[in-house]
Parts: sequence; C-alpha cells; structure tokens
Amino acid sequence: MEMCSREEIMDLCPQNMCYLPHDILMDIIAMLEIPDALRAASVCSSWRSLTLPEPPISRRYLLGSSDGWLVTADERSEMHILNPITGEQIALPSVITINQVTPIFNRKGELCKYRYSRHTAEGVTESPMTLPLDKLRLEHDKWTWLPPHLGIHDCAYKDGLLYAVTSFGEIFSFDLDATVITAKVIMGRTKEYACERIYIVHAPCGDLLQVWKPQEGNGNWVDEITGFPALVSNTQNTRIFRVDTVAKKLVQIFSLDDHVLFIGNNQTSCLGVSEYPQLKANHVYFTDDFECLSSKSMWGLRLDIGVLNLEDKSIDEIVAPRLFLKCRAPVFLVPNPSMMNSTLHG
Repeated sequence: MEMCSREEIMDLCPQNMCYLPHDILMDIIAMLEIPDALRAASVCSSWRSLTLPEPPISRRYLLGSSDGWLVTADERSEMHILNPITGEQIALPSVITINQVTPIFNRKGELCKYRYSRHTAEGVTESPMTLPLDKLRLEHDKWTWLPPHLGIHDCAYKDGLLYAVTSFGEIFSFDLDATVITAKVIMGRTKEYACERIYIVHAPCGDLLQVWKPQEGNGNWVDEITGFPALVSNTQNTRIFRVDTVAKKLVQIFSLDDHVLFIGNNQTSCLGVSEYPQLKANHVYFTDDFECLSSKSMWGLRLDIGVLNLEDKSIDEIVAPRLFLKCRAPVFLVPNPSMMNSTLHG
C-alpha cells in the first residue's frame, strides 16, 4: 500500500475537506482547540461566511451564559440564546407565556409595556429561574414557573435535578422530569441577613459548594476619566463552603487546592487546572453581576472584575487598566462548537 507524505496530505486537505458531509466536518472542527477552529475559516471560502445575529447583539441585554451559549434579551424582553462560535441563535418562549406577565397594548394595538405581578397564591418571587440548555426541547413552547421562593440568587443542574440557592443560604431542589414540579428543601436558612451574593456549584469531586461574595464598597479609588471618587465593590472576603446535606450545615473550606472557580453573570463553574493548565489553581475568577449595574453609574461604582488568590487574598487584574462603568460587565464563557438544533429533538 502506497503511503502519502504529510506534505501531499496537506495539499489535498484544503480542496477535499470542503466536500465532507456536514456532520463529519463538525466532528473534525469540534476536536480542534478554539483558536484553531477559528483559523479553519481561512481554508475554504464557504467557511469564512458568517451569519450575524439579527438584531445585532450589541442592542440586547446580556443576561448571562450557560454551556457555551450567551443568554440575551431584546428591547421587548424576549429572550434568545446565542452561540458566539457557530453564530447559531434560538428564540426562547415569549415572556407572555409566563402567567405573571400580562402584555399591555396601546390604542393602535402595538405592544407598549408588560404588567408583571410578583405576587402569586404561594408567595412572593424575586426572579424566575432558567431551564438548563440541555433540557430544552421543541415541545417547550412556554415558560414553567417553578414554586416561588424569595431571593433566588443562583442555580446549578446535575443528574436531572435543579438546585437553587436563596439570598439566605437556603437550598431547594427541583426534579425537572417530574409531571408536577415541586420544591424539596435541601438546607434551611444559614444566615439572617442577605448582605452577600451567593452562588451554588458542584465541584468535580461531587461536593456541592456555596460561595458568598460580599457586596461592600471601597471608596479609595478615583475614576481615571472623570477624576471623581469612585466606590469599588471588593471581594477579598469571599468565603467558600461545602454543603453537608446529611448534617444540614455548611463547612467552610479555605482552599480549592488544584481547582478554580468562575463566578459572576454567568454559569457558576468549578474546574480542575489539570484540564485547564492556563488557569491559576486555588483562585476565583469573578466579574461584576450587581443586579442594578445601571445604578452604579450614578453612584460612581467601578466594575468589580478580577482574579482572587485564596491563599493571600490578593486580587489580580484580568484586564488593565480596570474598567469603570463605561460598558457592561464581561461574561465568562466556555466556547461550544456544537450546534443546538440536533439536540432539540433528543
């Protein structure tokens, strides 16, 4: 059998890969590192074409990220998920499918606003929780309002269960495959005052973690553009706890060892540096997820972005100089080269 040289193979690849079936081509692209996958666009002109999202994403409000997808809302509060790598976007069910949301039309029959009722027969809810992307199916044509609880801060999905944590450290789980979704109490209140931003995440070892990020401000900074004093939310006192679901208590841990955390306006993640050697072990990567970012402009608050070293409590900059509120806070994203349309039928 005659073997081709590496040079001959490389000469053949550019002209022949264009004719590969789409599924095989996607399998090849998925095996590449993200920078290499993006460089592959220069191999064939058909790969260089890019479908830009409409309307432009710059006109949308960025709600967060999950599984490599950005979650956005347009000027009518209609939500879409967008894959910035593939350019694919999918419209989520309309907000008017939520029972607590009523559309209000003007005399011309045009939508002008929504009436949102926070009060339900079961209590008061702070915000709806989102369904994990791998649970999306074509038959999901409306939002399902989960049993309301006050002050939901974060949620995490594992093994068919959605875990939600409140501003008081309470943890509830929801079986999303059940005919009737009910809340199961995993842990009751662990604090009396809601003064921290709380996150929940599953560590690779299987432990369930709670992360408490303080919201206090530091007024020792000066805006580099205006010269005015600027408050900065600091995170040096961020605390991490392991959830003991048997004893129903939190156990504080002081080191992540060879793991890192990502918290902010994104899917909370705990990763091992063995799989991601570019990351710093025992560090917390954070971005600003203050609920009223627009209010920060009036208060002179600076965007809270950086990398916290849990050993010495020092904070390194992700970008320099650190940004004040001249743009929206960035969102951490793990790129995902796969397409969603095939999984919607799963």
